Amino acid sequence: MPSTTAAVAATGVAIAATALAALTLRKARRKRRVPATIPRPTGWVPVLGHGLLFLGSADVAVATFERLAWELGPLYVVELGAGRETLVVTDSELMQQLMRRRHTSTSPGGSFKSALESVDMGHAAVLIEDYDEWKALRRIMDPPFTPFNVKKMVPYILRSAEYIRGEIDKIADMQAAEIAARPTPGGFTGKAAVDLSPIFKKAAFDTMMLYGFDLDDNKFSKELSVDDFNKITTGVVSRIKSVYKLYRFYWTPEDREIQAAAERVRKTSFDIIQEARQRVEAGRASDIREHSVLDNFIKSQSPEEQNMAKLSVDSLAENVFGLLFAAYETTASTFDAALRILALYPDIQEQIHAEVTSALAPGWQDPTAEPASFDAKSLPYTHAFIKEVNRLYPLASVLPMDAKTDLDLGGHVIPAGTPLMLLTRVAALRATSFEDGFAFRPDRWIELENDPERREAESRAIMSFGGGARICPGRHAAIAQLVVFTAVTVSGFKVSFLDVPPHLELAQSFLRLPVKFEKRN
Repeated sequence: MPSTTAAVAATGVAIAATALAALTLRKARRKRRVPATIPRPTGWVPVLGHGLLFLGSADVAVATFERLAWELGPLYVVELGAGRETLVVTDSELMQQLMRRRHTSTSPGGSFKSALESVDMGHAAVLIEDYDEWKALRRIMDPPFTPFNVKKMVPYILRSAEYIRGEIDKIADMQAAEIAARPTPGGFTGKAAVDLSPIFKKAAFDTMMLYGFDLDDNKFSKELSVDDFNKITTGVVSRIKSVYKLYRFYWTPEDREIQAAAERVRKTSFDIIQEARQRVEAGRASDIREHSVLDNFIKSQSPEEQNMAKLSVDSLAENVFGLLFAAYETTASTFDAALRILALYPDIQEQIHAEVTSALAPGWQDPTAEPASFDAKSLPYTHAFIKEVNRLYPLASVLPMDAKTDLDLGGHVIPAGTPLMLLTRVAALRATSFEDGFAFRPDRWIELENDPERREAESRAIMSFGGGARICPGRHAAIAQLVVFTAVTVSGFKVSFLDVPPHLELAQSFLRLPVKFEKRN
């Protein structure tokens, strides 16, 4: 009898699953389809579409998307689930078209948007659809991060760079002792393989806290915890990548921790703004450093201010949250990759060391001294190195969008509602005129100094910071941090890879291999 009951239950489940699949397929057929003239990969199966091609880690999935781009051309379609057609765009000019239409024809991808909304970032600048609200926010957020004002950021960056240097100094001592105690490969224990990302995240986070929001020696600098941001970042990235958005219906213990962290950060962001307003009302407006985000917000609320549209405290609080979230994660992750690239190319590393040593005066690392110049004129090769990192190893190698209206793209009419996936690295490589475009070679940017038109075209194809009107306002600050962090690190240490067992080297990209530091004399 139990076996009969089980068989009936199994049959019922099978019938229900078949009916659900048929209903899903029927709904999919009713949708307007992406033109059949755009190529699709092989490997389609019922219900799952092309989903089986992308099994594995996020890195494997991105590599598969990029491989298909070189096989299928600048536009291709994948079906991720029954009828869920996604248009993959890998052409630089087409991407620029989409980014220029951001206010009228495209919007952030659904997974990206829902993940940010789930942690109370629904009014973050990247999601704002209303043009007037977006413009009001940019007038507050942009001024601190212009190239001119970013020069004032150098002392704050140096403080964070010195923190990185101190932490690496400890790691170098530990690694030297560990290697000396276990001189043979068989003695590898993994202790010397240190996860550096928490160090870099704290450094980038502290820089933005100090410069962007004037939160030095302030109670909020302790209440806004980098640990909370780490939880939120991990959660958002996981939710963006997940195929089944279970967090919308059920919270795991990890989801509850993420939400609690988001609530703490949002509350503290709100308190920061309210406290700043109270300082102004008490006649202490001079306590707020001029040109900080807080200073601009307070000015925008003044009845005498006619040039800035008003912005609600709630909206700005979410963007204090959003700006810190974006600034610390992208800068830290890019520097983490840059260190591995330095380890991979020791000749490039030594060229940066020689430039820093000769270009900067003694005592330049002291954040209390007259700020040294870290601009492209002073450190052209270091800047070229960072530019090459962003060209070949961009953090945002995939940008999700949705078509809000029908789009005429590359001679095809793309229906409204179609998910779009922009592959920025492939687009930059497709657009390049360099014969050795796949090679990592910073010198290429110095060689183009006398050809500004070509240099501008090559630079425009790099979309690691987005493009169009919505290009990242903090890009100059991010590059400044990356240049200073690189200069300080290379001036004090030689960077190489640890000797690791073959299984680690074979299983991981070099961007995941552990780094070794040796103190320079």
